[in-house]
Amino acid sequence: MRELDQPIKLPDAKDVGYTGAISGAMMQIVYGDFLTEAGTIPCVHFATNGGLYYWLVSGKPMKSIGNIYVEGIMEESATDFTIYEDNNLEGLGNIAYLTTPTDYGYKKISVGGEGRMDDSSSLNLIEVASEVFGQVLVDVAEATIATDFESSSWALTGQRCILQGYKFAGIIRDNNIMVGQLILQMVSEWFGDAWIDKSGKLVTIVDIGTIVEQEIKGTIFQSDLVETSIILTQRLDDVVNNLLMKYKYDFTNQRYLGNKDGNEDPTYKDINSINAYGNVPQRTLMFRWVKDDAHISKIKDVIFTIYAGVPRPYTKLGFRLKDLRHNNIYAGPFVRFSYNKFYKDGVPMENEVIRIKNISKDFNRMIIDITAEDMEVISNV
Repeated sequence: MRELDQPIKLPDAKDVGYTGAISGAMMQIVYGDFLTEAGTIPCVHFATNGGLYYWLVSGKPMKSIGNIYVEGIMEESATDFTIYEDNNLEGLGNIAYLTTPTDYGYKKISVGGEGRMDDSSSLNLIEVASEVFGQVLVDVAEATIATDFESSSWALTGQRCILQGYKFAGIIRDNNIMVGQLILQMVSEWFGDAWIDKSGKLVTIVDIGTIVEQEIKGTIFQSDLVETSIILTQRLDDVVNNLLMKYKYDFTNQRYLGNKDGNEDPTYKDINSINAYGNVPQRTLMFRWVKDDAHISKIKDVIFTIYAGVPRPYTKLGFRLKDLRHNNIYAGPFVRFSYNKFYKDGVPMENEVIRIKNISKDFNRMIIDITAEDMEVISNV
């Protein structure tokens, strides 16, 4: 896989070598369902050849291309256009595109459709969020699932995306994003995270409000801690009790068509948290890859389970380890943590699962400094 600080890689139509190609026309790739959900696929005028104008829909074959729109108005009779959903153009590879003898100039041409398919012979649409994520990295980041992904976390990610009903639909349109940025953007939309482990594998998690044993990578005992180093920080500002979620991104007109607002729909407002803390300023979350209503509802449930309630502000822990016994710990995974001077629900903190966010190791001084987070409130009284 390309390095995280490298840009993703989409070809330019002229670099690919299509006859009459327009330089700078990127060979965008479409993923997921733009047929039954909101928004359309903006087409790219990528070549002019033999009196025909070529409009790219996707640089990979598509399951289907539906209605055609010119400046947002559906063409009742699209006989002016010829549709190719899966055609090897000039022997340079199968793509999805339109041809037309009409010069539409700078007008917007867009279509409905279903995007990238898997490699089976049954023409299956790729739409499960994890499967879209993996295929995107294969297509634009030169990834190989078998060698670049940590297998156990990837298997659990797939299981949880299917369990939650998480679906993605989106378009990779240009090279103006780094591989690492793309990874974090996409995993945030299934409310998860990703990091590179010590063996160089990509680890992914899907947070559904619970942790399974295989995600816990170690145990930190009270005897491991330099007790004078322990700092507890709680940020009430990070409580989420009134949520605006924007989704169903319209790539043609560059706007979000779907909104879920706690002020309009009480299922997006936590009244218990509001009673405890007041109506915390509404937080807006943008979901560029989510078009599915069920996906958004599930994400809302997870966010409220983790962040809202009475009382449940975000908690950050900072501490130092006495020696290098835990030098195999790295940022990302969950660990068990015990410290009996902190309490949760009136009980001393023991084997509480926390998440390692940052770690600094000084092998000369034999110390490890860690910053971790715990979504539930803890106290030292």
